[in-house]
Amino acid sequence: MEIDWKTLLAGIIGGIIGGLLVYFLMPAKAVLPSQASATLNIGEVEISPLPANAVVVYKDESAVDRIKALKESGKLFLFQACSRGSQIGEATHYKEAYEKSLEEISAFLSSSVRSLTSLLKIQKEEFYANAVSIMSEGITAGSRIIAKYKYYDSVSYSFCVVTLYDPQAALMVSAVNFKLKKLAEEYGIEWGKFKEKLLEAYAQSYLPTE
Repeated sequence: MEIDWKTLLAGIIGGIIGGLLVYFLMPAKAVLPSQASATLNIGEVEISPLPANAVVVYKDESAVDRIKALKESGKLFLFQACSRGSQIGEATHYKEAYEKSLEEISAFLSSSVRSLTSLLKIQKEEFYANAVSIMSEGITAGSRIIAKYKYYDSVSYSFCVVTLYDPQAALMVSAVNFKLKKLAEEYGIEWGKFKEKLLEAYAQSYLPTE
């Protein structure tokens, strides 16, 4: 009996390709529920609940002291976002998730400035637009990814990031600090009071992640 080498070779190649697809597209052993975490913690601070089969792939333990201090002062602002896809594009999906979290922070800042105008009794659209524009310049500087996790929901993977927004870090950006001070002066507001009311506005606008 002659062996059909072409058919045999095609079968072997097909098996290899099939195996690779299963490896990349189906859930890895690391996402089994038995190995899952119920909550995401950094140090002693509880950051977020997690899906039953989530796997935490990164935690910024160097941020633990800052996170704890912000939580104790009521200024811990965390934003989560996810991007769906396969493990083949994992790095890209985490980047997409981070960009989504920055969009959420941008919306948060916009909402905060609306609260700020009420706190300072300034009902001028010009003030609102200028403040939002200035604060937006410090979004990246005031933000840092403190955790990444992924989970599989029987259809595809979700790749998620938790981004910390630190208002003080944003205010340390020289351009942001200078422009906000100038804006406060234009409206006759003492700089210390301006910052105090800004932090109050953040607290009013922030909706914690469930």
